[in-house]
Amino acid sequence: MNYKQQLQEAILERMKLKGMTQISLAKELNVSKQAVQIFLKTDNVGYEKLFELAGMVGLAVEIRTYVKS
Repeated sequence: MNYKQQLQEAILERMKLKGMTQISLAKELNVSKQAVQIFLKTDNVGYEKLFELAGMVGLAVEIRTYVKS
């Protein structure tokens, strides 16, 4: 499982813990429920959107930058 998939799973778990639905997130983002489903289930979503969702459900996301020397 790659980092994006791990983040999607963590968001889904936090949503369950908080009793949040895809519909409630969709309303906050001003998108359709289907768009939220795509964000959380496919690889065709950018990290920026996942970070936004993570923040909405109260997840702290650590971003690491690796520099080759």
